[in-house]
Amino acid sequence: MFDTPGGESASKMGLVGVEGDAGVLEGWREDAELCDPLYIPRSYEPNYAYPLLTLLHDHGGSARAWIEAMPAISRRNHLGVALRGPWVSPGSSELGRCDWGVSYERPRPNHVAETADRPPREETCDVVRFRGVCQCGEEGFDDRDLNELLVFQAVRRVRRLLHVHSERVFLVGAGQGAAVALDLGLRHPDRFAGVVAINGWLPRVPGLLKRFRDLKGFPILWQSSQFHPAADLESDLQAVRLLSASGCRVEAQSHATRETMNARMLSEIDRWVLEQFALESPVSSALRSR
Repeated sequence: MFDTPGGESASKMGLVGVEGDAGVLEGWREDAELCDPLYIPRSYEPNYAYPLLTLLHDHGGSARAWIEAMPAISRRNHLGVALRGPWVSPGSSELGRCDWGVSYERPRPNHVAETADRPPREETCDVVRFRGVCQCGEEGFDDRDLNELLVFQAVRRVRRLLHVHSERVFLVGAGQGAAVALDLGLRHPDRFAGVVAINGWLPRVPGLLKRFRDLKGFPILWQSSQFHPAADLESDLQAVRLLSASGCRVEAQSHATRETMNARMLSEIDRWVLEQFALESPVSSALRSR
């Protein structure tokens, strides 16, 4: 799925780390402003190929919050890398609060009008760095291309630093981050082992299910909070039905909480990810890689 680890040392990659009580290692890329927090189990075993959870925050969220939530998923079973959205959230006064772009906003009936009235977005250094790579200018910048590049680069760099199972890279997103995770997973079912979408939605983007022939058996965990302020049971049902009709293997969970995430929901991620290993077979792998 992803390139074989190259065995680079942390010093060669320009990465430094300090392990905390929960096994957190902060990794900085060569540009210190482009940092992806990493979660590494305290009992990390270099000879074991770990699943990697690629963690995407909600609109106005932060990457660090996901790393702090990792122990509630599991303290030993997974590696985690948390990305930050490439755009600074409009009106945010708190450093590090970002979003993933207008392509992934929650669909609303007045979506177009709200988009037109939105204040100008402030770029993070990620946008500046990748503008040339995406080959588009100020007016035609593609959020989808940028987010894809950020995720793929982060996964490759983690795999060069740590022992990651190449076929067990999962996308885990909350809110707007879930929309990004679903978009990437459905467009690249051969690159990811599955998607966890927490209180998310299907983004209104072109070609979301154009690879439906490759989606047979693609695993998705859809979690929703019944009493969340933005809860929309009907939209959740429609999304789950559409994904199932497209061949995905969807497990839908509804939790009696107002919180976006709680300890029960996070522990369910661990259970679900580990179950995917038991369901793996040469047939299902071949179907997703064709």
